[in-house]
Amino acid sequence: MSRFREEGIEPEDPDTDNPNGHAQEETGATAVPATDEEPATPASETATAVTAQEDVATAPATPVAADAPRIPRSQSADRTRTALSRAFAPSSASESSRADTTGDDESASASPAARATRRKVSVADFEMLRVLGKGCAGKVLLVRHRLRGELYALKAITKRHVLAHQELQHTLTEQAVLRRMANGNADPFVVRLHWSFHDRENLFLVMDFHPGGDLATQLARWGRLGRDRARFYAAEIVEGVEGLHAAGVVYRDLKPENILIAHDGHIVLTDFGLSKEAQDDFARATGTDTTSTFCGTAEYLAPEVIQGLPYSYEVDWWSFGTMLYEMLTGITPFWADNHSDMYVRVLQDELVFPDDRAMDQDTKSMIRGLLQRNPALRIKEPRIKRHPYFSMIDWSHVYYKRYIPPYIPPIDPSNASDTQNFDDTFLDMEPVINDGAEEDETDVDASGRCLAVLSPPSIR
Repeated sequence: MSRFREEGIEPEDPDTDNPNGHAQEETGATAVPATDEEPATPASETATAVTAQEDVATAPATPVAADAPRIPRSQSADRTRTALSRAFAPSSASESSRADTTGDDESASASPAARATRRKVSVADFEMLRVLGKGCAGKVLLVRHRLRGELYALKAITKRHVLAHQELQHTLTEQAVLRRMANGNADPFVVRLHWSFHDRENLFLVMDFHPGGDLATQLARWGRLGRDRARFYAAEIVEGVEGLHAAGVVYRDLKPENILIAHDGHIVLTDFGLSKEAQDDFARATGTDTTSTFCGTAEYLAPEVIQGLPYSYEVDWWSFGTMLYEMLTGITPFWADNHSDMYVRVLQDELVFPDDRAMDQDTKSMIRGLLQRNPALRIKEPRIKRHPYFSMIDWSHVYYKRYIPPYIPPIDPSNASDTQNFDDTFLDMEPVINDGAEEDETDVDASGRCLAVLSPPSIR
């Protein structure tokens, strides 16, 4: 029986879960630490204004040509869960103005206006500017706080969809994970939650706005990334995932779409709707809790998830290995035209590397270690940080963001609400919470749409 729990409203019915020689470094745009002095707190760190050049020798200088279309991407999905007996009832007028906050963005000395905003945050406090993304459960909008004038990303989740697809626990889990990661010293690689609240029709999460877009958009534009750029992102992703695991969180949906790029070029992890939390400190420290829920995104599912076996933190490192391979080659290692064939390839096919010198031997060794089908043999923390692939990395510099990003997203300095790094498909939508076009049943592809349910495979 799983010892994992979901935070928030607990269902009366039990959860369906039943149950964690170096090659020479290439020359190029090597990240340089800005300083050797230890800061008082992570929040006091700022990136040094030194220019770094992209490794143009191994990455295309222009977006992918028209004759090499981007491979369609799957969306996150989860098996239908046991019915929840406790659900959100239509909110009263008082509920619509009640807000839950993380508490880390306000101080006891905050101004009266700020304290009033904290007590009574509602969707009316925000001006809707642009649509940044849309899925089956709702959308993410760029908003401006009317009183503060600050920009945020507002995630609006439709209650009707949550109830129809029995996804209340997912929503509560995302909120709980964001709150857990914000307690104490906020993790520098996890998106920051400022407020959570709800009205009659929607649940809302208000988070930091990161104008660099996401890693998936970068891959779609460039095809693949250079060695230095991929290594830089990989190091920060490792630091972020390790932070989640240390907090007892199994991500379960690590993929390029969930890697945001901040204005300074550093990365931030987001979207924890499919995450799982350890029940107690012992389980969190030892990784002894397991689960068997079939969920995630098809291209990044670990073999044990596909097979319905108990799994834990190791599934995130398989996803990371898949993503590292994709960053360097432009395609996932076991790609197929449909999910069934993809699952068979994940379970049976040999890992093959391209012959275009995109990877050195240390890189191949790292990916082989991450894509071990046996989770007990899979490389994970703390060994992953000692691998030769990261031999030139000082991990304290990674955590405090001292390395200069090899890529800074293009942002108009005179326009704080610049959205040029986001998909035009979403930007062209009307920035409203409810557009009246929501569908009860969703089973669509990755071009801005999503799959409501991903059925477990039948593999013999």
